[in-house]
Amino acid sequence: MSEGTSGRRLPRPRAVLTALGLALAVVAGTYLLLQLRPSPPADTRSFSLIVPRYDTLVATVNAAGQIEPARVANLSFTTAGQVAEVLVEVGQTVEAGEALARLDDRSLRLQVQQAEAQLRQAEAGYERLVSGPDPAEISAAEAQLRQAEAQLRQVQGGVTDADLRAAEARLRQAELTLARLTGTPTEADVQAAEAQVAEAELTLERQRSQLSANKTAAQIQLEQAVSQLTQAQSRYSTAKQNWDYVRETGADPIVRRVADPSRPGQTRPNTLNDAQRQQYYDAFVQAEAALRTAESAVAQAQVAYDNARQAEASGVALAEGQLAVARRQLDQLFSPASPEQVEQARAQVAAARADLDRLRGDQRGGTVDAARAALEAAQANLERLRAAPNPADVASAEAQVEQARTGLEMARLALDQATLAAPFAGVVAEV
Repeated sequence: MSEGTSGRRLPRPRAVLTALGLALAVVAGTYLLLQLRPSPPADTRSFSLIVPRYDTLVATVNAAGQIEPARVANLSFTTAGQVAEVLVEVGQTVEAGEALARLDDRSLRLQVQQAEAQLRQAEAGYERLVSGPDPAEISAAEAQLRQAEAQLRQVQGGVTDADLRAAEARLRQAELTLARLTGTPTEADVQAAEAQVAEAELTLERQRSQLSANKTAAQIQLEQAVSQLTQAQSRYSTAKQNWDYVRETGADPIVRRVADPSRPGQTRPNTLNDAQRQQYYDAFVQAEAALRTAESAVAQAQVAYDNARQAEASGVALAEGQLAVARRQLDQLFSPASPEQVEQARAQVAAARADLDRLRGDQRGGTVDAARAALEAAQANLERLRAAPNPADVASAEAQVEQARTGLEMARLALDQATLAAPFAGVVAEV
């Protein structure tokens, strides 16, 4: 190797040593061969020894090109909304699934809570349907049935065949009174007047007994409804206090503290899990519904009692008035009549005829039919509550539960979509 070759790449040291060894070997072999041959004439030659030099070459390669990432994704929210926070910056390294940005999700969280409440309501309706009616509902339906029966009896009792006969008798009596005032009373007139007094006394006694019994029954129903309302109020108060305590502390309101295994001799709050919290909430909802039912039953019982009391007062007063009229008519048979009495008798005849026509008219039939229809409706309602649930109603309730569950899943999906996440690991290029 020559120095003039400094522009070329120098051989490796190991290769140079190997080549040098071969050269020496060849020289030695040549020397031996020359010793075996006859010596030529002496020839003087000149030579120079070249020493290898080792160095490091530095080379630089320049090239132009474009660096592109292996994967690129342009990300955006699938729903419209106001961006609440951006969690990354340009150049930041993120992992797959890491949150990049979030929308304002307050309304979406409220929608999830509303969907959860609707699902609980649908599930409660389904459970109420398949588990049978609430005893409070049965009691309210029975009270409505008894009230309808009492109203029908009152309507039928207000205008019975006996009342029609009594009205006819009053008309005859009024006509007889007019005839007596304008003529001489006969033995038949006296007997008729006495019979009218006896019938009026019997009517008064019957009205007092029947209307008083109706009022007593209505009063008993009212007292029972009030007692049930008091119990419902107590259960509601307890359930509300328990739920308020659970909501505020997250602990059991009945067994509030338990032994702490990590600290012997000390206690810790008895924290509830989600299922136990739900049980206290469901108990609160059921107690509130029972309270509303009891309040409605008390209102209905109060109306029935007021009607019975008013019917007693008006019915007894009417019967007492009829008895007073009958006695006065009997007394008038033995006293001379004045012109005013004659005119009054004619007016009584006209009034008695009008009353009889009214009792015989369509008004009585319509009132009785309405009361009978109300009784049939109350009976049907009670039978519906006592009967097994209709398969169609059960299927409808199940469909409502599934619909509410789907609505909850959709609300949760919308809430999840409010967070923009990285589909794969990489570096944020632009925000």
